Amino acid sequence: MRELGEGIPRMFEEMEREGFYPPRFDDIGGVYFQVRLRNEPVYDTKTLLWLRQFNGLNLTGDQKRILVCAKVHGGRFKSREYQKLTGLDMYRALMSIRNMIRRGIVRSTGKGSRVYEINKDFAGAPVEPPELVQLLPELQRKGELGNSDVTSILKLDRQAALRVTRRLVRDGWLVREGQRKWTRYRLPS
Repeated sequence: MRELGEGIPRMFEEMEREGFYPPRFDDIGGVYFQVRLRNEPVYDTKTLLWLRQFNGLNLTGDQKRILVCAKVHGGRFKSREYQKLTGLDMYRALMSIRNMIRRGIVRSTGKGSRVYEINKDFAGAPVEPPELVQLLPELQRKGELGNSDVTSILKLDRQAALRVTRRLVRDGWLVREGQRKWTRYRLPS
């Protein structure tokens, strides 16, 4: 830390970028404060996987929030809803929406309309592998899976299950931890 006032803003930026709740500050006796960082994502696992299609686009936390909100509400949102959700003024909200339009993420529903929809033709959308779809319910329930879990859920022999998990890890859908019989697979944070 260089004592230039970078620490606290950086904590907020990093936590938002990773999809976690913002830091919480508690006053302890007037001179000291305590910072709480929750290692818990704001969104559920399915939503985090859906948001992966926008990785690499450096979307702001506000842009991610409106996309998730729109997804839940039929793929559409109004500029006023965006302002209300994010606390941005009309000008800044419109600039953020225009940024997403230029990137092809959303589009206006008509000339002069203040209603926007998620562009279904967005080219960045990865398709979840069918094996992952089968593993998701148990992954969400347990938080991690072992090799024996994968073989029983996918109804594959050990070698075929290992090939599937290697591919899912290589493509970034799963994270591998441990070795041999202690190997565990979890969703990326």
